[in-house]
Amino acid sequence: MRKYIFYIALLFGLLAVLPSGVMASNLIFSDDTEVYLSGLDDTVTIVQGSNVDKMTVYGSSIVFDMVNGSSVTIRSPDRYTMRVEEPVNYSFSCGTDYSTINFSSLTTQTVTVEVSSTICQPGAGEVSESKTTTGGGVVPI
Repeated sequence: MRKYIFYIALLFGLLAVLPSGVMASNLIFSDDTEVYLSGLDDTVTIVQGSNVDKMTVYGSSIVFDMVNGSSVTIRSPDRYTMRVEEPVNYSFSCGTDYSTINFSSLTTQTVTVEVSSTICQPGAGEVSESKTTTGGGVVPI
């Protein structure tokens, strides 16, 4: 019985010290890669060719540490609305099959992409927007 109590205590101790996000570094996406967002209980896709220094996944956001030349394209087959928190050049499009956000960096910076369960509405065709945010920018629906 003591043996089981020890293992249970060890398990809870490990859970207490684990980080709240899942992290990976020096990433070059050679294939489309699904990323699970626990806050949405769904996935988005990091598109092949994206490259970043580090990526950390949280419940409904992904944080990218970018360097000069880094670029990311994220696609949501569920057409989730995505917004960028930091100043960065980006483009967002909402089509009938998926929504896409694309951004790149010419400097070392951290970029947070918030993924909302709100589904973008493409209307009769594709809606697209390109902007440079100045911080706290929201991608329109």
